[in-house]
Amino acid sequence: MDLFSFRTGRKPVREVLQVEGMDEALRTGLWNVCFEHFWREAASSTWTPSGGYVAIFVRALWNRHLGLPLDMINRYWQRTYATIRERFMGCEWYEVYDFLEFATLHWPDHLAKEHARTPNPAFRSACNVVLAREMAGYRFVGAHVTPITAEEDMACVETALAGSLNVVRQHLDRAVALLSDRTQPDFRNSVKEAISAVEALCQRVTGDDSASLGAALKAMEKQGALALHGAFAGALQQLYGYTSNADGIRHALTDEPTVELEDALFMLVACSAFVNYLTAKAARAGLSLG
Repeated sequence: MDLFSFRTGRKPVREVLQVEGMDEALRTGLWNVCFEHFWREAASSTWTPSGGYVAIFVRALWNRHLGLPLDMINRYWQRTYATIRERFMGCEWYEVYDFLEFATLHWPDHLAKEHARTPNPAFRSACNVVLAREMAGYRFVGAHVTPITAEEDMACVETALAGSLNVVRQHLDRAVALLSDRTQPDFRNSVKEAISAVEALCQRVTGDDSASLGAALKAMEKQGALALHGAFAGALQQLYGYTSNADGIRHALTDEPTVELEDALFMLVACSAFVNYLTAKAARAGLSLG
């Protein structure tokens, strides 16, 4: 589904992919993970501010992360819980990730249902499910929340969207819309649209609107200034082959492969980078693509 706010330029790619922000659905989903793994346990235990494993965790969170006076911890759990919740829901988006990192490192290991070198794997895994579902640009890798989409990558996509031919931009628009749909993302077809943007641009360069990407790349070898290095062209052929072979993206929908967010993001950024590269190369050669 094409998103009006993105299609009309009202919402940049960074915001759609939640790299420098956090919408209500993402924040609430992460809080619910905390509730299931931490606060439900706290509510079901005999709460006292001065003793027990839950109190040790809450005191560490209260003092070392939230920076609140310890004498403000209330003897009634619901009031203490309300203060923590208010801080979580009202803090900056990046402070939510600080909260999650602190929690995974300080919630007692013996309470985790699974054990691994890195603490609380079940909590981290549940967070990653929410992060993937809500199209966040971050994941838990070990005990740390790590970017999976660099700022430079998103800038590359935005440049391609702003400066491309209409037919190329339509494919990239569609790739981002399919990838970023919060309710029903379609990573498989997002990849297809991303490579189709490259194919459409190469068709315009060669003047053959019916050429496949492979045929267009071969034709470009004969065009002097627009010829690509053999290794570079080969890499593009490999990407195209990934989307075209029996297990790839353009095969029948009944044979659907496993395509994850990370796969779709990689293809979107890689194809956008090539669109930017070839557009600049054509401009340098004095070739009008309009």
